[in-house]
Amino acid sequence: MKYPRLYHTLKTFVFSTIIFIALFYPIGLIHETGHAVICVSQGETFPWDWFFLKLSVVCDPLPSPPELFWSMGGIFGLVASIIPIIIFKRIRTHRILLGGFVGSSVFQFLYAIAEGWLHYSYMGNDSPLFLSITIVVLFSIFYFS
Repeated sequence: MKYPRLYHTLKTFVFSTIIFIALFYPIGLIHETGHAVICVSQGETFPWDWFFLKLSVVCDPLPSPPELFWSMGGIFGLVASIIPIIIFKRIRTHRILLGGFVGSSVFQFLYAIAEGWLHYSYMGNDSPLFLSITIVVLFSIFYFS
């Protein structure tokens, strides 16, 4: 094989991306729990929508301040993605696992920003915003894998 280092890097990147995708649903549950905590803490009610991968918490009426409700999901997801990196040495020393968990952490951090402070662009399905998040997440997975 002419480029063994490049092959190894790309293989690690692909497997790290698979780990990131596998983490999407469980971390998504924790993300939505962050929204639900703010909703319940203010005495509001919410229905859970469980349709395939569409996780959604809609609080009625919207809690005050809404930025806290919108960003708390990303904060919960970020914490849930970082804690395993801190606790388990195997994740820190295994590049495939580290790339997947770091990618999930970056994704949740950017979602906290997008949902909380860029909410109207986020809700308007702003393509450049989602493309930017995707590129940064893929770069972070590649860098750490």
